[in-house]
Amino acid sequence: MATHAIMKSFRSSLIPAQSKFHRSFFYWITIMFNRVDENRVKEVGPDRACAEWLLRNGAAVKWREDGSILSDYNALSSLEEPQKHIEAVDATNSAISYHGFPHFNGCNYINEVKLVNCVYVEDPAIPLLSILKNTLKHLEISNCLNISEKALFDLNKLTKLKKLELGNLPQVKNKSEVIEKLTKSLPDCNIVFT
Repeated sequence: MATHAIMKSFRSSLIPAQSKFHRSFFYWITIMFNRVDENRVKEVGPDRACAEWLLRNGAAVKWREDGSILSDYNALSSLEEPQKHIEAVDATNSAISYHGFPHFNGCNYINEVKLVNCVYVEDPAIPLLSILKNTLKHLEISNCLNISEKALFDLNKLTKLKKLELGNLPQVKNKSEVIEKLTKSLPDCNIVFT
């Protein structure tokens, strides 16, 4: 009986260490899948490299040229076909993280981004959205548990925004302050915070 109790205690003491290891391991994998490969960007162009990053991490892209939506990495067109440009990004339930946001550099037609239930999107990602400040018109950030109001204040650089949808952001403690500050800095933007 004592041996059973000792083994149970031993196993339960391992669980936190194991889960901590797994979280660190998966976080490392996430960083690797999100890192920017500058050589790849030079080889295939910014929109293709960005699309590869997004699709590799479970997001979807909408192409400007034909309006088609692509969510399968294996369905990317061949490199011999004419280059397409990303118009919209739907990162719902994806594994993108701020490490990959520099992929947006050189993507000059992205006017819509949805960051919904993105568990790896954290505060450092939000200021990097300013890469899209000249084209981004619609932004949705919801169910991203690691975003605080401090990060949301950095959205003030997105002066072309027409619609900003925010919701279920538990790290945001003062919604009214966020709405007030963003309304002042983005007067032409319809801001909804549910």
